[in-house]
Amino acid sequence: MQQDQPSATLEERKQALEELKAERDYDLRLRELDLKKADSSWIARFFTPTSTTILAGIFALAGSAVGAYWQSQSALELELKKEQHELILKMVTGVEDKQARANLKFLADTGLIDASLGASVQEALKRDTVPFVPSATAPSSIRAFQAVRTDDDAIDLVLAWERGFVQDPVNPARSTNDGITLAALSTYLGREATLDELKSMPPAMVKDYYRRYLAPAAGITVPTVRAAFLNLAVMSGTLRAVTTFQKAAQQVLDRTVFADGVLGPQSVALINSVQDPDRLIETVSCLTIADLKRSSGWSLFGPGLVKRMRAFSPVALQGVCADLAQVPIEQPVPTGGTDPTSR
Repeated sequence: MQQDQPSATLEERKQALEELKAERDYDLRLRELDLKKADSSWIARFFTPTSTTILAGIFALAGSAVGAYWQSQSALELELKKEQHELILKMVTGVEDKQARANLKFLADTGLIDASLGASVQEALKRDTVPFVPSATAPSSIRAFQAVRTDDDAIDLVLAWERGFVQDPVNPARSTNDGITLAALSTYLGREATLDELKSMPPAMVKDYYRRYLAPAAGITVPTVRAAFLNLAVMSGTLRAVTTFQKAAQQVLDRTVFADGVLGPQSVALINSVQDPDRLIETVSCLTIADLKRSSGWSLFGPGLVKRMRAFSPVALQGVCADLAQVPIEQPVPTGGTDPTSR
């Protein structure tokens, strides 16, 4: 029995060490769990079922807002491209080759068309592919604008500058009738239009087409203001027309206005608040001329553009724009190559 006792003592020590090791391992694991619990407690408090639902809603709304923004931007970009293509066609209609080339160079210089389209125009000029398209007769008196009472009157006055079927001998698809291109007619009809349909458009269809330019200005109460808006929208696109009217209202009212190019209820109310609509119209014409005057090609076609803007300005000017005052009231407006906007 005495010989077995040392062996038993060794086994007891071994067992005691193992128990001690197990206890320490257990304590370490408890501490690790406490640390993990402390680290994750703020996450658990934050990501409750309620907060998770709120966050999901916020992300969903943000995603919808971003999607709507890019969708609106894409639609706006398409509208701008369409307006720019129509503007290019107008600038080569009714002018000889030299004038057409100068007009297109003017578009690229002033930024009325974007950089990529401007590069295409420059390439066309290098290839000598600018077509000649004859024009029609413009109004003979500035007093016609003062007589505008209805939207039909405004459209008739604009059509006096856009009148007639003009076939492009180089590319028939770029022909116009009353200033309407084949592509624009296709958009209006919702299908691909033919050249014969363009050529034979009834007057009622033409007027209905031009009423789309007046749609944003439906809330403007003064007929001559709507007519001036229509003229500028047809010439340079709805977006630029709205921006110019917003800037003009800011200048006349001496009030800060955000010129965003959107003719919403606030902008319409702003325009209607101008007590002197004639001054507003004259300021619009002046701002338009000032924007275009910075081009090196202004000396070639500036007089024709001033005549058209004068035809959509009040008879009695208030001295806002010296260029408008240089055009006699009863002087007939020339046609053909001297007026690139009379198309």
